[in-house]
Amino acid sequence: MASLDVFAGVLGKDKASHLLNRLTFGATRQEIDTFALKSATEAVTILLAAQTAPLPPIDTKTSLTWVVPASANSGEGELRDFFRSWFYGLMYNAGTNSTEKLTFFLHTHFTAIGSVIDKSTSLYYQNQLLRKYALGNFKELALSIGLDNAM
Repeated sequence: MASLDVFAGVLGKDKASHLLNRLTFGATRQEIDTFALKSATEAVTILLAAQTAPLPPIDTKTSLTWVVPASANSGEGELRDFFRSWFYGLMYNAGTNSTEKLTFFLHTHFTAIGSVIDKSTSLYYQNQLLRKYALGNFKELALSIGLDNAM
């Protein structure tokens, strides 16, 4: 059985690579080299640092946010595509913070059927709920998700 003793010293490349692959979307060699010189506590502190909420998605046709719908915005199908692209962009640009990977992980476990949901804003607000609890209390998330419009 593996030891539960606190890991002391620097991570080294193998452990840094493993940790970054678990909590981020593909670490670069430079990120692995940087984290290899950090202690486990330092690395986890960086990876789990709280992030500011991202700006809402923008309708590329109107350059307006569609979270508060305006009549000039595109149709629901296109808005779903904008939401999906926005979410993929956040994951792609997440760097060494784990919030996006944990949000995606929760998204795959608390699923809502997109074809059944009639409002793209419901998908956005569900994403924000998952993001809020990505580093938070799982029990509170489980209670809150049951009241979510997308569910």
